[in-house]
Amino acid sequence: MQSLTLDVPDGEAYVTRTLTEARLRLICRKWPDPMVLNRPHDCHRDHRYTAPTVPDTTYVPTVPMLSPDAPHLERTPVFTRWWDRFNKGGAFEPNVVVPSDRVLETKAALAMARASQFFEWLPFLAWAAGPGARDEGRGVPDQRVRAPTLSGGDRGVVPLPCPEPALSGLTRARVERYANLTCCRPGSADQTSTA
Repeated sequence: MQSLTLDVPDGEAYVTRTLTEARLRLICRKWPDPMVLNRPHDCHRDHRYTAPTVPDTTYVPTVPMLSPDAPHLERTPVFTRWWDRFNKGGAFEPNVVVPSDRVLETKAALAMARASQFFEWLPFLAWAAGPGARDEGRGVPDQRVRAPTLSGGDRGVVPLPCPEPALSGLTRARVERYANLTCCRPGSADQTSTA
């Protein structure tokens, strides 16, 4: 199992032609199959904008010579969306549930590769909620936060006072034992974002 990302800073994944074409080239070069995405009603802007634009590339990678610097695919990859707690657009209803016990270590490693999510913002959210707040499985081993500026710059890593001892170990990290997935089809209602 492999995780592929583009070099887009956290919070800066806008719907642009450049980024959409970069996603298309990455899909054609690496042919990720299946692709697992967020639903379009996520609270994080990057997730909301990525959710509808990646499926824009569902048919396009199969068109020969569309992108001269990347091969075309022989068939369309499978696009799915993973489980979330959001209710906007309807509660998540899985089409398939896949046991993932055999790949739990890999799944945890892929999650931990998302430094901005698991080592910066989620610990900050848990700390900001205060002692006794519901953890929602956000416990992670690092206690630092990246402090961005409104201009898009970066103040660097700031130490985070952590009142919750649960944040000191990976034992509270949310690693699901089952992958709950739903189908994602071009033009389907779940592609429309109101963000």
